[in-house]
Amino acid sequence: MYARVHKETAVRCVEMSSSGKITQYFKGLNRPKKIAWIVAAVLVALLIAGAVTAAVLLTRGKDTDPVAGEYKRYSYAIAPGNSTGYYIDDSFAGDVPISDFKIDAVKSASGVELASDMKLTAGGATVGDRAEYSISLNGAEKAYVVVNVVEIDEIITTVEGLAALNGKSGVYVLGADVDVSALLESIPRFYGSLYGNHHRLYGIKLPTGVFKELVFARVVGVELEAEISASLSSGGSFGTLAAEALNADVSYCTVTGSMSITADCERTAAVAAGGLVGTFTAGVRNSPGSAAKVISECSTTLKLSLTSDGQVRLGGIAGVIENASVYDTRVSGKITFNGNAGSMRALYAGGIAGVATKDYGSATPSGGALEECSRIYSYAEISVTVSGNTDLFASETGGIFGQINGVSLNNAVFGGKLSVFADGIAVYAGGIAARALNPTSLTLKVRNVSVSGQIYVYTLCNAYAGGIAGAFEKGDNIEYSAVNGSVMPEIDTDKSSVTALQKASEGVANL
Repeated sequence: MYARVHKETAVRCVEMSSSGKITQYFKGLNRPKKIAWIVAAVLVALLIAGAVTAAVLLTRGKDTDPVAGEYKRYSYAIAPGNSTGYYIDDSFAGDVPISDFKIDAVKSASGVELASDMKLTAGGATVGDRAEYSISLNGAEKAYVVVNVVEIDEIITTVEGLAALNGKSGVYVLGADVDVSALLESIPRFYGSLYGNHHRLYGIKLPTGVFKELVFARVVGVELEAEISASLSSGGSFGTLAAEALNADVSYCTVTGSMSITADCERTAAVAAGGLVGTFTAGVRNSPGSAAKVISECSTTLKLSLTSDGQVRLGGIAGVIENASVYDTRVSGKITFNGNAGSMRALYAGGIAGVATKDYGSATPSGGALEECSRIYSYAEISVTVSGNTDLFASETGGIFGQINGVSLNNAVFGGKLSVFADGIAVYAGGIAARALNPTSLTLKVRNVSVSGQIYVYTLCNAYAGGIAGAFEKGDNIEYSAVNGSVMPEIDTDKSSVTALQKASEGVANL
């Protein structure tokens, strides 16, 4: 009976509401029906309120569902016996609670522990211990952490402490973010090991970087933030971490911000500019397979601009990489060059480096393949503009390298945009490299490569543009295979009378 009255009264309620006679109707009801009417009205109101609340909550849930941050790879240093420990960077978690992540020890070390709240300790560890951890969310890896137990000479927390590293060769660790904008000159020379523990060196303003030279040094896990703008009257090497790295190893470093340099120098001058270092060099290899100096696990997301005369080498990581290797390194952002052909003598530009070369000396064995750089990725927007004309040099611009010489490449990806505007000079352009040369008896291999970006060339002169490379020098021992994807470059010219040789190919343009 109550259910029937309830339904009937609710319907009647709606009808009377629409006619404006609710008050008159309500006065004519007996007490039981009045009570039923009130109950029905309250229930209807609750139903409406509940529906609105549910809709709001559903909408809010869609807007604020926790989202994990970007994938990260870390390398940390910690002293033996450090039971107090410290918390590692957890930006990989994004908005997701840390408690939702799972930590698996890929490689364990007695006394080293990474707790569920991301606190790292090494209470019972000894020097030389190494641990590795995979951090995952719902089965997907979101971060990978390498921990090295080292004897630490000093923890650096100030710019004064950093400047005091000049000439030193010990082991140092950043214990805080450091504002380096007060540095009046780059630290002249550092021989030791600097572990950044993913703290920042920010406010970098010097075109020669935080360090002028890294010599037999090791730099690991430093986050660099640059705001460089400089006009110079000479050539040289320029970078955010260092101008020059000599027989050094650099790993797990990142660069963000901007770097703008104008070098008004002589035509005979040499200029090397890189997002991380200007020149990265090591001794003659003597034989492939021996321990090589490396840049590994580094990335730059930088607005890098160079206007220069002379011999120019420009790259998102380094201007020149000589007798060293690059692994697991990524570049994005913008790389821009402007110059005049009449005051230049060479131009090499690339997403990773302008030039990558290796000299194997007189001990080069016969047969086999050259040492390789591998797992290198460029998503940079690269733009090269050269005004004027000359037949003394060609522009060599690549998505990964401008020129490779005696270096093999494996697992290289270019997914950015490459544009060359050089109407008065010849052009070589390629998604992986502009040109590949090999003066040795070993095989230079380009394999497992993929190009999905854009390649555009404008010139009135000769041009070779390839999805993989502009040119493999004929007669050299070079081969490429396992191309996972490529694009057809566009070569443009605005004069129908141009008789220059202009060739484009999804592979290697001159083959």
